[in-house]
Order: sequence, then C-alpha cells, then structure tokens
Amino acid sequence: IINISSVGGAVPDISQIAYGTSKAAINYLTKLIAVHEAGHAVLTHALLPEHTLTRVTVLPSSKGAAGYSLSIQPDRLLYTKQELLCHMAVALGGRAAEEMMFGKENVSNGAGSDLEKAEEMAAQMVKWHMAEEKDAQEGKHSLMKKAYEIAKSVLEERRGRVEKMAQALMEKETLNEGEILSFVA
Repeated sequence: IINISSVGGAVPDISQIAYGTSKAAINYLTKLIAVHEAGHAVLTHALLPEHTLTRVTVLPSSKGAAGYSLSIQPDRLLYTKQELLCHMAVALGGRAAEEMMFGKENVSNGAGSDLEKAEEMAAQMVKWHMAEEKDAQEGKHSLMKKAYEIAKSVLEERRGRVEKMAQALMEKETLNEGEILSFVA
C-alpha cells in the first residue's frame, strides 16, 4: 500500500497547497488576485470613464477581500440601462479576467461579493423594467449574461493591458493613480 508516509517528503503536505503556504501556491494566488483586480481596473477605465481609479492592490482589505480596486465615482441620480450594464460588467470583470487568463474551469470563488453586487443591480434593473423578459429570474439572468459578455469582450480587446497590470501588481502589490493610468490608457 502506498500512502503519504511511505513517500516521505516527495509529496508536499496538502495543507501547504490548500492554505497557500508554499511559495508556488502563494505565487499562484497572487497572480490570480492580480489578474482579478486588473480586470476590474481595465474595465473601469474602459466602461466608466467618469470614474477615477485611485488604487489597485493585491493586498487584503479590512473587509476581507483578497485585493481591491478603489475608484471614485461622481454623484449621479439617474443612469441609463447601458450605463447600469457597464457597472455590472465592471463588477463581473474580475471573474471574466480570471476566465480569460486561466480558463473557465480555473476561476476562483474570489468573485463572490462581485457576483452578489451584479445580481443586486440586475434585480433592481428588473424592477425598473429594464429587462426584456417578463419573468424576474429570466430578466436577471439575461442582464447578468449580457453584462458578462460585455466584460469578456472588452477584456479580450485589452488582454495585453490586463497582463501588464497583473504583472506590475505581482511585483509592486499596489498601484497608485498614475501607475494605473500607465497600464489602462
């Protein structure tokens, strides 16, 4: 019978992989977070040009996020359907960037709160009769799908920017407004 104890140190302890304590796991997780945050930043610049991106980081936030993008948006009361879809696309941008760079089977659960935010926006849009479908669930699903397609399309066009920003985030951990603009503009 072959088991972990019989192969000794040849197989890393699963806790190292599962909890990211090995250098390879830490590097992979950092790259995943960097790609995720670069996706949000590139989409913010492309789809919400009135927003000011002030910080993008792979360092954890005090709210438990693995990394974050900080943008300042102008105060507004009214949004068009297309503008709301763009906001949803930005929220889904981290997941879309992960899929683009690592494949559909390798996306992480790091987009959980982003997905919730996009779903909340979709639900509001359904209430405001901005979905073609009469059924609320179908309307939400349709809006989410459309926003995700927008995110994937825009990111694919700007793949090089996502890759360069992710690499910079892996090296520096945090980018300020000027550094962000050098990658997204």
